Amino acid sequence: MAEVTTPVQAAPEMTLMKVWFSFEGRISRATWWMKYALPYLGISFAVSILDMILGTHFVVVEASAANGYMDQTMGILSLIWTFPGLWMSIAAGAKRCHDRNRSGWFQLLWLVPLVNLWVLVEIWFLRGTVGPNRFGTDPVTE
Repeated sequence: MAEVTTPVQAAPEMTLMKVWFSFEGRISRATWWMKYALPYLGISFAVSILDMILGTHFVVVEASAANGYMDQTMGILSLIWTFPGLWMSIAAGAKRCHDRNRSGWFQLLWLVPLVNLWVLVEIWFLRGTVGPNRFGTDPVTE
């Protein structure tokens, strides 16, 4: 008697907008790095450069001994970028947590000193759950 196997359904491709703004589904480490982390860093760098070119920065913290006698400045464009950037960070992090079969709320451990190092390792470097989990199909097809 022949054994009947159910074909494994591949995870749908995660578009850039879904990676950035949706809290549903799972993303692999590669997707996290290529569709969230590198674009986020590139946009942040470009916005900072644009702030310097346009001269749209302002002093956030005055110079003092605590900060090495240097003013701490922030650009207006960088400030504006902070809000969608924060949303993107939480959304992409939630999907990485889902890939590890954890709730997106697991990210709150970023706020706990030393424990936040484990969160970093899980989200940045560890492979997700092999096969489907409660958050969807495995985004890594072998």
